[in-house]
Amino acid sequence: MASRTPRCINCGTPLGPGVGKCPTCGTEADTGPVTAEVVEEPTAPGATRAGDVTETEAVPAVERTQAAPPVVGPPPRSPGEDRGTFLRRRIVAVLVVVIVVCMVVLGALAFLGGDDGGDDPTSTSSSTSTSSTTTTTVAPTTRATIPATAPPTAPPPTSPPTPPPTVITIPPTPPPTVITIPPTTVLPPVT
Repeated sequence: MASRTPRCINCGTPLGPGVGKCPTCGTEADTGPVTAEVVEEPTAPGATRAGDVTETEAVPAVERTQAAPPVVGPPPRSPGEDRGTFLRRRIVAVLVVVIVVCMVVLGALAFLGGDDGGDDPTSTSSSTSTSSTTTTTVAPTTRATIPATAPPTAPPPTSPPTPPPTVITIPPTPPPTVITIPPTTVLPPVT
């Protein structure tokens, strides 16, 4: 029967059970998923060597541990970068994303419709402006709509004539009246 001897995967030196490091090249047993490979060697029947396993010996169970797979996520910070700089860059990146999303939403709302802040031509408006010299009243404006399919039968209605603004002139105020008081005798001071 052929014997199974664990060997170092780096230099091929036979390793005994439970050996954590290759005595020849120094390869650690736990640095990779597999640190030793089993090589079957043809031997003469009944011949044994030190470290070989015979049919009557129990094979010790060696637990192999494998490194965990890397966690998928944001890239780690570079070695020369401190935690504060790393966090500041992340915060700035998040703020830039939020600003871009807000601008896209506002742009979409502007094109889809909404109040543009201007006057609505179909609404009636009346404004009165008063000052010390002028009063102006603007009549409401109306607009008639004609269906696009019907040919025009009459000229479009015109707005009624607007009366000229009324100007009220206030005369200037007269100069103040000056009252002169004749001089009187001066009384002696009270003691």
